[in-house]
Amino acid sequence: MSEEYPPADLPSRRFAYGGDFGPPGTPSDEAFCINGLVQPDRRPNPHAHEARRAMQPIHAAAGPEGVGPCEAQLVVSNEHDFLPLSLFVLHWEVQEEGAAVRRGCVELPACAPHRCCLLALEHTPPELALPGCERHLLLRFVRKSDRAEVGWAQFELGAPPTPALLCASVSGAAAVTSLVDVEGSPELMVVAGAEFTVAFSRATGLPSSLRFQGEERLAARLEPTLWRPMNDNELGSGRHRALRRWREAGRPSREDGYMRMLTPLRATTNADGSVVVRSRAALTPDGNTVLHTTCTVHPHATAVEVRARVVLSGGGDAEPGSPGQEGGEAASPGVVLCDGATVSLRSEEVRLHLDVEGALVRTRWNDAGPWQQLTVRAALERPPDDSPVRYGDAVFLVAHTGVPLSAAPGGVLSAGVPAPGAAQRFVLEPADGGARAGETIVCGAAVTLRAATVGWSRAEYVAPGAAPAVGVEGPPLPAGGGEVRLSEAPAFWRLEAGRCTGLVEAPLRVGFECALSRERATHVRWFGRGPHESYPDRKESACVGRWAGRVGEQAFGYVRPQETGNKMETRWMALSDEAEGAGTLVVALGGPLSMTCHHHALDDLDTRPGSRFNNVRHAFELESRDLTTLCVDGAVAGVGGIDSWGAQPLSHHLLRLDQPVEWAFALRPFSAREDPAALIAEVTRA
Repeated sequence: MSEEYPPADLPSRRFAYGGDFGPPGTPSDEAFCINGLVQPDRRPNPHAHEARRAMQPIHAAAGPEGVGPCEAQLVVSNEHDFLPLSLFVLHWEVQEEGAAVRRGCVELPACAPHRCCLLALEHTPPELALPGCERHLLLRFVRKSDRAEVGWAQFELGAPPTPALLCASVSGAAAVTSLVDVEGSPELMVVAGAEFTVAFSRATGLPSSLRFQGEERLAARLEPTLWRPMNDNELGSGRHRALRRWREAGRPSREDGYMRMLTPLRATTNADGSVVVRSRAALTPDGNTVLHTTCTVHPHATAVEVRARVVLSGGGDAEPGSPGQEGGEAASPGVVLCDGATVSLRSEEVRLHLDVEGALVRTRWNDAGPWQQLTVRAALERPPDDSPVRYGDAVFLVAHTGVPLSAAPGGVLSAGVPAPGAAQRFVLEPADGGARAGETIVCGAAVTLRAATVGWSRAEYVAPGAAPAVGVEGPPLPAGGGEVRLSEAPAFWRLEAGRCTGLVEAPLRVGFECALSRERATHVRWFGRGPHESYPDRKESACVGRWAGRVGEQAFGYVRPQETGNKMETRWMALSDEAEGAGTLVVALGGPLSMTCHHHALDDLDTRPGSRFNNVRHAFELESRDLTTLCVDGAVAGVGGIDSWGAQPLSHHLLRLDQPVEWAFALRPFSAREDPAALIAEVTRA
């Protein structure tokens, strides 16, 4: 078409949908069919990036020798119908903590269409492969004729020790801290040093005020939330009705919100001057959903640390950071793997799920279905209240047939046995080797499965079928998989939360929300997936890196306002004023978290209670408010997209509250003379 896109007069255009035409009562399908890959003016919706990523014509995967800290062996697949790879060039980039430190360019071989080739890449001299730093290798495939990027891939080169605890003291001396309990006041004041003051609400046990150098940084207190605005797919599948019990769970500032403190706030002052505030509250009227929080004010680091755990009653009463939880360290964020949980195992090598058909155990299918579901059972007797599964535990993996997996010389079977024994025991160990024995495991973690059979001369690990050798002009890798085998070399498997029946449907979000003063939160920088929004089932198009932009640009203007702006796998997020000066730093502890920021109230993006109809019908009617909404979540569900009239996200993209959700983060206000990225090392330790 000859018309320019987007049109020059776009700001004056307003998009309407069903219900906007004709007199009241005119039949319509509301926003149906206006939620595709592009908007009416052909501007891409965020999910268009995901479609482009899935359909890119050149792909890269780790070769048999893998991707290492200095060298990478890559399998490059050419999925063009007619073009050879020699018409493209590979640009590579090594990133440290999200920032590019080395770049290069490599010519690609004349690989024919629908073929793949092996490519060796030396990307980092050994003396520059620094340990203790998160590093990634980013690959971009660029067409020579017009320098257009046609595809990309990203690989981890090594993750640093996980930030776990805030430093108690930098100098070793105790800080001057006063704890003031104001009689008759709804606030418990914690004063730390001369520049930093935190107030905790008795109604929530969470920070309600954060003052730094005499300036308030919070516009609204921190609150728990188990709800997010409904998107088009969720309305089509009736989630607004099925999940209505979670709408006001927590969120005590709302008229219909519910949060009941089960124990009074307990505050203690440590020898180093830090102050710890603990609380326990019910988030639903039936008392079945309980939030435990432990907040620590660190005066030396000028930061407040928040650790949280959401459990069902009977799901465990251990507070986050209480004895028995690794000395109070922050647990890895996410759904904790418990005895009796249902999971699926996805091979990190072949990207396929472990599948059981009769006695045959193999890897096949990219999506997890009924035949890929395994129930985790503790192999050794344990205390009744010790339900989490920990690294080093021996477990039985019971298939959907009711038969446990069994190790045999050279392979794995699912054969009937009178009672599980040594051959059916597998020990869960961390893939990176960094976690300590006894640390809880969360769904989404990468693990190895070591056969625990006694008497074998060497360790044997569960591994996918061997991939065929690949030559320069070899055929593409098969879509299916092979029979699962045992190998001396550890193989990595991703634990994915499985299907769960017979329980109340879990919410779409488990996390915290608050509002920051807009004056000090108009610009955002973050280290995580970006630059556009991402969710568990829509994150492959967002690569990990350092990103920056205006907060007002982080909420996408869907024609019908809805959930938007989430950033998956965020390590830290810094919100600051227009000049990128003073602001507030949010640091994920224990592992990356989901974070969201924008200038809208969450209710403005949502539907009316019990209704499919929005509080604000159109994007152009949304009000940019004088605040910055901030969400820091321990777990979020996928947004769906199989269809928009009934299908839910795949099972491993849904949350489950039959297992605890744990997460931790720190809030650290900073001044104009401080660099947020440099503060990370000051406020955390490995």
